[in-house]
Amino acid sequence: MSDSLRTRVLVLLAVAAAVAVGPTRADDAPTPTPTPAATNAATEDDPHGGYPEALVVLRDGRRIEGGLAYQDDNEVTLIVAGIEIHLNRATIRRVELLPSLMERYEALRAQLADGDHEGILRLAEWLRVRGALEEALEEAGRVVEADPDNYRARQLFYIIGGQIALKAAAGQGAEQDDYRLTRRELLKLLPDNRISDDDVNLLRVYEVDLNDPPRIIISREVRERLIEQYTGDPLIPTTRVARAVFMRTSDADVLAMIFKLGAKEYYGDVKVLSHPESLRRFRDDVHQPWLRKSCATTRCHGGLDAGRFFLHTREYRSDRTVYSNFLTIERLLTTDGEPLLDYENPSRSVLFQYGLPRDLAIHDHPDVQGWRPVFRSEEDRKFLKSVAWVESLYKPRPNHAIEYDPPSLESVDIEQDEDADR
Repeated sequence: MSDSLRTRVLVLLAVAAAVAVGPTRADDAPTPTPTPAATNAATEDDPHGGYPEALVVLRDGRRIEGGLAYQDDNEVTLIVAGIEIHLNRATIRRVELLPSLMERYEALRAQLADGDHEGILRLAEWLRVRGALEEALEEAGRVVEADPDNYRARQLFYIIGGQIALKAAAGQGAEQDDYRLTRRELLKLLPDNRISDDDVNLLRVYEVDLNDPPRIIISREVRERLIEQYTGDPLIPTTRVARAVFMRTSDADVLAMIFKLGAKEYYGDVKVLSHPESLRRFRDDVHQPWLRKSCATTRCHGGLDAGRFFLHTREYRSDRTVYSNFLTIERLLTTDGEPLLDYENPSRSVLFQYGLPRDLAIHDHPDVQGWRPVFRSEEDRKFLKSVAWVESLYKPRPNHAIEYDPPSLESVDIEQDEDADR
């Protein structure tokens, strides 16, 4: 049942109940007053059909708001959600003509503190259902700006912006430029908790393959601190000559010593100036060719409908974006508790199987509108390169000491392997 139909049914049920109960006398019925003629039929933007908005208070305490289409000594007619409702005057305590929408909006807003996010969101929804979309968008936007992780605020902002965009696209009182601006505003709602540049470097350290190391720099000062802190360990040179040799040892060999010592506190002091092979393969063979183009679009896992699996798209070529998406893929579990990557049998990875046609996949991609397979088959070149990327990863997988929770528009449980030694 659509939201609009559900609203109409609830209104009918509520009003039917109000009419069915209550006293039959009208001792305090107000004097009938004329009602201005409506200028428009009820629409989504004006559910009261152009009639002045009124509040009807029933004798049992219930309150109904709507467009006051007619009233006399016997009945009151309201337009509620586009539906004409006839109320028996005997069930009514009073009828009040309400101030204009903007007057009531200003009065309600004055009662709310800027930090009352829940109250502001209720006000935004109140404005939305009354067709004041620009004001509703502004109020919801206040909360999004102050609390970017507030899912309800983002979702409401998205809904309101979508309504404005639809009106603009249909040419209903808005220019097409307004539509494009709305889209840019909607994109601001996407999470942006990408890892920092320092964490980019740290991830590179974890992923270094010492058999094929990228360019690394470990300064003399770091080497001196390492010797001083770990003096007495068999790996640390003890003589002056041996220490002088250590100062000239290749950066890759010093990093190998740091790994053997388990000196993770030094990982941040190692400067890795290029991509380790596994991260380069992820960028060149997975992220850019198909993950970003097929999965991370704004209508899919790169937008507000991404659900539990959100992929960053801002500055999509930047290392912060690529590496953040790498960590998301490594850390995220499906709703069945399965990791997206199968390190023992990479071709069976959920991430890759979801990209296959359903009649070829071990794991079917969820049935969502607009989904199309990424790969033709397991012989597809992109599929084979993706499998080769997983095979190139260091094993056992390290527990990257990087604070990063994959962003989600729903709650996500993150689990990591506790057996890795890096």
